[in-house]
Amino acid sequence: MPGSATPTASTPQGGAPAGATDAQGRVRLEGTVVAPSEESQGRGRKVFRGVLLRRDDGSEWVIAEGAETPLHAMDGRRVRVEGMAYEPEGQALVLRHLRVAVLTIADLKEDAPYVEVRSEERLEGKFEPFTYPEGTKLAGERTILFIAAGGERFHVAHMPLKEREERLLGRALTVVGFRVEPSRFIARPGGPYLWIQDIEEGKGQAP
Repeated sequence: MPGSATPTASTPQGGAPAGATDAQGRVRLEGTVVAPSEESQGRGRKVFRGVLLRRDDGSEWVIAEGAETPLHAMDGRRVRVEGMAYEPEGQALVLRHLRVAVLTIADLKEDAPYVEVRSEERLEGKFEPFTYPEGTKLAGERTILFIAAGGERFHVAHMPLKEREERLLGRALTVVGFRVEPSRFIARPGGPYLWIQDIEEGKGQAP
């Protein structure tokens, strides 16, 4: 069940058997996303705050080590993932680890926060205010966009420390984030979306 698993020392070293791997070494897997809650892991053990992919044979891969990523929002959904296997530095290899290049929902008819999540990336740019124009469904509503140094414009799917928005407008900075495609079951404007994990002020180049 989602939320019931955590990597433990009792898991055989190497964890899950390898999935399908292409000539470039990219691994392809399908399974269910599991984001274990702290309560489900019990007391007296190190809390795992990342995300697992549980395959149909019961084996598991770590697909996110951080405590806050868009993959956490996919808990309980069946997905397909592609990426590169890696060994984390300074850790005993309990479960296999996958650096996800792209995660997609397995059944597009299923309601999920995102239908696709791309790998983490760093982008330089700035935030700008934006008002939806007349003639659109969101006419008059205000939001912010992230404008990358190369000119690409992103809607913001998630913003850490939202109270900092106004202070950050127009300033050159660097963000760490994930390109995501939101659910097709909600009304939303077209264009790329960025799920922002962290903001580094004083770094970056504005467009």
